[in-house]
Amino acid sequence: MREYRWFDVPVNRKILVAYLVLAGLYAISALISPSFRTFVNFKHLLLQTTPLIIVGVAQSLVMLSGGVDLSVGAIMSLANVVAVQSWKGMGNIGFIYLFLIPLGLGALAGGINGLLIGKRNLPPIIVTLATSSIFWGFALLLMPTPGGSMPPSLALILAGGSLVPTIIFCSLVFLVTFFLQFTEAGRGIYVVGSGEEVARLLGINIIRVKVYTYALAGLITSLAGIFMAARMFSGDPMVGQPYVLDSMAVAVIGGTSVNGGEGGVLGVIGAAFIFNLLNNILNMLGVSTFYQFVAKGIIVIAAVAITQGSSLIKDQNKTLS
Repeated sequence: MREYRWFDVPVNRKILVAYLVLAGLYAISALISPSFRTFVNFKHLLLQTTPLIIVGVAQSLVMLSGGVDLSVGAIMSLANVVAVQSWKGMGNIGFIYLFLIPLGLGALAGGINGLLIGKRNLPPIIVTLATSSIFWGFALLLMPTPGGSMPPSLALILAGGSLVPTIIFCSLVFLVTFFLQFTEAGRGIYVVGSGEEVARLLGINIIRVKVYTYALAGLITSLAGIFMAARMFSGDPMVGQPYVLDSMAVAVIGGTSVNGGEGGVLGVIGAAFIFNLLNNILNMLGVSTFYQFVAKGIIVIAAVAITQGSSLIKDQNKTLS
């Protein structure tokens, strides 16, 4: 009988293991603090995890295409402050601008990333690192310090303890899954991520795929910025800073390969909860913030190493066959 190693396990099994780890961490949290089992705390955990799930889905899309987006934090921050500024002084019509302007701006920012990467054939890590600086500059220009306000009714709906955030991220995950699995554009992302030479031979327009992939990722990321504005009841030009590394971590832990062309977004929910539960456990144990950052870094390195190992095993199996 063949002996499986973790990095030799199919993606769907990796997702299953991720959710089993999530169940284990939740049980540990409940044992450490009995109050953790309350429904109120569970709703708080949902609110805390929702933006990471949203940005994780966006990062997974980009990684599936063979790229990476280091500008997700800046796009989220820009959408956050633009949402607050769009509503200010606009009355009821501000509700429309509050969503349309940040979402459109996020899609535009992502499209610029995709165009530079696809058209000019520039490395994604360099392009998105550079554009993140530009987008953060615009965010700080619009709002140098945290401030502003959001409509109380919107803040109550999105972040007031209702089930709306849960509905949002569940709908988002399943809509993106449907897009990836059952549309030509979604399957094109997998093909480009698997290898650009193969994609060219199949007649796929690689530039177009990269542009709409990054644009869609920017659109989704800006949704997280709007959610955070409602949750904080104000804007913050640096609100997206923690989500750059965290989004990459949950994408990889959720089953998406850093090499592209393999994975999906269904595991992102479980991976995001794992990340937040781990932080909660460390906080309850009184572990300093420094060690929490160390733990995050180790998790990311381990997840990438696992993904790389999986790719090497597959390549060896193909060679042997």
